[in-house]
Amino acid sequence: LASAAASAAAGAAAGCGLARNPSASAGKWPPAEATVFTNLTDGWRAQQWRHRDTFLEEMGTWEQTLSTFVRDAWLQIVDASGGFVDHPVDVSLAEYLKLSAGLRRNVFLFARYEVEERGASHDNGPSHHDHGHSHGGNDHGHGHGHKGHHHGQSHGGDAPRHDPEHGQHHSHSELDDDSNGGSLDHRDGHGQGHGDGHRLERRRRFFEALGSGYDTPPGVSDELKIFAMDGLGSGHGMHRHTAAWLAQIAGRKVWWLAPPLPPSEGQEAVNAAGHPAFPYKDLSEDEGAWACAWLLQPSLVPQVASAHICTQGPGEVLVLPEGWWHATCSLDEFNIAVGGQGSRPSET
Repeated sequence: LASAAASAAAGAAAGCGLARNPSASAGKWPPAEATVFTNLTDGWRAQQWRHRDTFLEEMGTWEQTLSTFVRDAWLQIVDASGGFVDHPVDVSLAEYLKLSAGLRRNVFLFARYEVEERGASHDNGPSHHDHGHSHGGNDHGHGHGHKGHHHGQSHGGDAPRHDPEHGQHHSHSELDDDSNGGSLDHRDGHGQGHGDGHRLERRRRFFEALGSGYDTPPGVSDELKIFAMDGLGSGHGMHRHTAAWLAQIAGRKVWWLAPPLPPSEGQEAVNAAGHPAFPYKDLSEDEGAWACAWLLQPSLVPQVASAHICTQGPGEVLVLPEGWWHATCSLDEFNIAVGGQGSRPSET
């Protein structure tokens, strides 16, 4: 995967069709199409965080919940082995880097913090509702496939990255614009919860510390703050949500993007978990949950005339309009990003 990632990064960067740094007079703001900006992070203190040691010295002890991506249910919480669980498993950011380096599974950290106009907030951690474990000889409710392997059946609890027919996990999605996700209890050393209030306060303080390193770009949403941390070969499968922006702080990330289905072409279908189904290709026959497979087998990439593939590097901000489909794959072991999601723009 590392070799494929290196060649794909060069090709994606050279062939990226997204607009870059359009002037304010070029059209509406935020832009109507997915756009990359290279001039919005100048002066951010977070630029120092692209150096792993600097970031860990300042932020390494903060804890977040381990997650993965499944094709229909989207975001799902997992344990340190990559197996599905019904309770959050938190690790420090420093611990995640060690875990990710040795774990050949699609496991990442993805946190959201919703800030309301009146100053209230919600903890939008990964969901853990109604996991729907399968029955029979194969346990599809635990474990994901190894990075670089995107087909096959599970044996003895080692399930593939996704299983469209069994073990469907009907959960509220972290990425769903119609859901706030599940409440997650703060764990003490024995795995017992101290309540949502403790977890929410911890999340608030984390994003407060994180926010000291960057500024929300003018004109984009700041109602839902986002933090993402990935290892090599980790990423999100095809999904869509409200408008969003993501600033890459460290590492590189490949994006596959496609605009919403035009109304003239009908309405999008709904998948088994109640989320919109990718309208341009049936992903049930390939790795719809793990886009990194598309680096290893380019023939799987949806052939959509209006689609794009781009590599986002440190210091670059990608602005994503509402409804745009996208999938990502991290190209580096140390990969962090910050951003926002929602429909309410910040002050300009």
